[in-house]
Amino acid sequence: MSKTRLDVAAELAAVALVAAAVWWVKSAVWGFKAPVGDGLVYLAMAGGAEVAPPWSFHLLTPRLAGLLFPRNPAAGFAWVAGLSFVGTAAVVDVLLRKVELKADLKERALGVALFMATCTGAFMFRGYFLTDSLSYFLLAVASAAALYRRDGLVALVTAVGIFNRETALFIIPVWLLLNVRLRPPAMLLRRSVLVFSPAVVAYVLLHHTPLFFGHEPRNFNYLRPDNIRMIWRSMLGGLGTENVYYGLAICVFLAYGPVWPVAARGLLSVLNGLRHRPLPPVLALWGLSLPVLASLIVVDWRRGFQPLFPALVSSAVLGVRVMTERSPKYCWHLLAMTTAGAAAATTEAWEFQPIRSPVILAAGIWLSVVVFIRIVTRFGQKRGSGLV
Repeated sequence: MSKTRLDVAAELAAVALVAAAVWWVKSAVWGFKAPVGDGLVYLAMAGGAEVAPPWSFHLLTPRLAGLLFPRNPAAGFAWVAGLSFVGTAAVVDVLLRKVELKADLKERALGVALFMATCTGAFMFRGYFLTDSLSYFLLAVASAAALYRRDGLVALVTAVGIFNRETALFIIPVWLLLNVRLRPPAMLLRRSVLVFSPAVVAYVLLHHTPLFFGHEPRNFNYLRPDNIRMIWRSMLGGLGTENVYYGLAICVFLAYGPVWPVAARGLLSVLNGLRHRPLPPVLALWGLSLPVLASLIVVDWRRGFQPLFPALVSSAVLGVRVMTERSPKYCWHLLAMTTAGAAAATTEAWEFQPIRSPVILAAGIWLSVVVFIRIVTRFGQKRGSGLV
């Protein structure tokens, strides 16, 4: 093994150890919530019970949990979530190594920290009994495989992931954006069929034939207006409002906090250089927003926004770079730490009442740091130009 590969392996091992330590510390400090709602259904599935759709379609995590700990499936769910957390942290490091991003060590560390701090990583811990943790790990692997053009791995991971959540198919627009300028239309169509037909076929067989359940399952119609209203009211109840637009606005911010504006700044810097061909990978990752926006019609913010983390993390790393490129070196570290800390505070605000208190405090500190960096940068530029 070459020195470079040894260095990469050592860094990934270090990331995995740090992520495992974070998981252990959070477990020791917070403990695990008792499963409620969907969690009880998945526990029953892990014990071999047959449940109704849509829960029954999420097969992979419950089966693994029951296989790992047949006498205590809850521990199995926690282990699956913990390993998914550690694995996703390592995959984020791999994503940020993509040559077009050119993220150095400290930037890759920031990306991993942002994943762990924001809703995807935080709720892998909080909601360990749900199926989402493994689904987002598989989505991260599919994203990395797409960026590195490992189509065989994309096909395998997507086909496996479809047995846990429909989230596995979210990678399709990312893959298309990465390949649309590289292949003629006919070749692109043939290649996309080869890559994604296993997952699509598996999805159809699972949902519309008796192959896996012994009978054709009865699907829940997510597009019926009364069903949509029922789901949104139940999800927004924790916010103390039934106003979908107000609740969605709150959820949009709490999902990633200040990572949104930082990522927007990074995305803008990429858009300014769109003359480059092929499409920059960090921009292609925003193809995840298409299925995410579609899913927001029928699900809450946790399931709606979490799959955006590969795009947000990558863009936010670029954003911090762009916002501090003309500033003293310490400004990068100051903005990076403040962004990660404020993002963690806004995500964890769901566990504290009133929610607005930690959110306002975190947002205020973050904004103060941004203003401070702007002042320091402007002052330094004036001194450098000899105006002061």
